[in-house]
Parts: sequence; structure tokens; C-alpha cells
Amino acid sequence: FRQITAPNAMTDDPTAGQNPPYGATINYWLKSAPTGDVTLTMQDAGGKPIRTLKGTKNAGLNRVWWELRNDSTPPARLRTPPLYAPDVRLGTEGWRPAPGIGAIMVLMAPGNYSVKLSVGGQEFTQPLVVRKDPNSGGSEAEIGTQDSVLLDLQNDFTATVGLINQIELRTVLAADRTAGDVQTAADSLEKKFIAVEEDLHQLRLTGRGQDEVRWPAKLAAQISYLVGGIASADFAPTRQQLEVRQLLGQQLRASRTRFDQLVAQELAQFNALLKQKNIGNVVVGTP
Repeated sequence: FRQITAPNAMTDDPTAGQNPPYGATINYWLKSAPTGDVTLTMQDAGGKPIRTLKGTKNAGLNRVWWELRNDSTPPARLRTPPLYAPDVRLGTEGWRPAPGIGAIMVLMAPGNYSVKLSVGGQEFTQPLVVRKDPNSGGSEAEIGTQDSVLLDLQNDFTATVGLINQIELRTVLAADRTAGDVQTAADSLEKKFIAVEEDLHQLRLTGRGQDEVRWPAKLAAQISYLVGGIASADFAPTRQQLEVRQLLGQQLRASRTRFDQLVAQELAQFNALLKQKNIGNVVVGTP
């Protein structure tokens, strides 16, 4: 079921209580506490894993809740401060979360699933049925159409975050960048990478104040916003939402092409210059 806005209530309401966690309750019993991890893998009707949870490993009864969503998209990790805000520091691991870019987890459609418990070198599987909210006005066919579009958008979001992470992972070893031709070439290449990244994420965001309303949202945030709109109710996406989805997909493909061309051509030329100067190459990492 979809979460709705709770009705207004007085703070001294004597009927106040605590709801159980959302989703499917998964119970399992262990004769003794295992030495290794306990994992629970949610699988669709075809046996494809869609979510993996780490379970408790207490002797006796254990309980885990699956909130009916698939695995989360990876985080965007920025390794540079925001534009015009050098005072924003990176974390101890050398990166900071990207403000305005959350994670996307798709609520799975009604249907047949299974839960695989892996513990102590053994595996046990039980069926799990996700049922449609009987009070919902949307049909199962509409929910299925919605999920298909959301999963495509989730893939696009993952690809966008992957591009951001690849660009952020580039590093130039500092040795002898004082040479004029190397410095000029490095600055030019840096600006071109930043131009690609600026289309993917708003690089001015600091995560403080009202940055997200001060600067326009870029591709990753736009995909996330579209996902939120489509996923807000049990209905198929509107024609306008599908049109926006196509536009955002075109933007992603254009950014991917620009990035690949930079790596294959101008980065290769810059690395050749560094090699001539006996300077370490730029590293474009895999996220």
C-alpha cells in the first residue's frame, strides 16, 4: 500500500501508538547462532534476485522486514568541493555525498516472489506473495506498467551516477605540472570534464541552506524527481511523464557520448603529453 499523509491529531491523543515496519515480515528459526552471515535474498517469479538483506543470527526466532523494494542505486561520491565553496570539506574517506542526489529503490509490483535464506552453507526457500491494496484505484496492469518505467529510470539514474563517479575519480599526479604546456593542457581538459559533469549534477550545491532552490536541477536530480512523481500512486505514467522520460534518456546518451569522446581522444592526447614529460597519467576510474 502507499503511504498517505496522516490525519492531524492532538499531541495528547490517548490512542497514539506505533505501527509495525512497512512490508513483508520474514521469520526464521535457528537452532544455534551461526559463525557466518545470514542473508535473505528476495527473488522475482523468474528467480532473479531483486534485494538482499542481512539477517540477524540469534539462536531461536529471528525476524526481518522487507519493505517490498529492490536494491538501492549506488551513491554519487564527489571528490571535489562545490564550485565557489572551497570551504566544504571531504569526508575522511576522501569523498562527500552529492547533495540533491538521493537513492532510488523501486516498490515491487503485486505478484509471486520467493525468499531464499542462506546460512551455515545451506539454503532454504519459501514463497512470498505481494498482494495489491484492495482499496487502491489502480489496476495490477497499470502498476506493472509503472514498475517497468521506474526500473528503466532506475537504470538511467545508476548510469548517470556512474558517469559522475567516473569523472570525479579522475586524478592527475602532481609531479611537474608547473610546466607551462602541461598546465595549460590540464586546465583545458579539466574544464571539459567539468562541463560534462555540470549537465549531470548541480556542482554548486553545498548541502547547506536552500541550495536546491537557488540553482537549477540537473539530470540526476531530474530523473529522481520524475521517479517520485510516477511512483506516487498506483497508476500508469501519464503521456507527459513518458515524454519527459524520453527527453532525459536523450540527455543521458548525449552526456555519455561526450564523456567517451573526451576519454578516447583528448584524454589520450593529454596522457601522451604526460608520458613525454615522464609524468604519471590521468586515471579515469570505474565507479
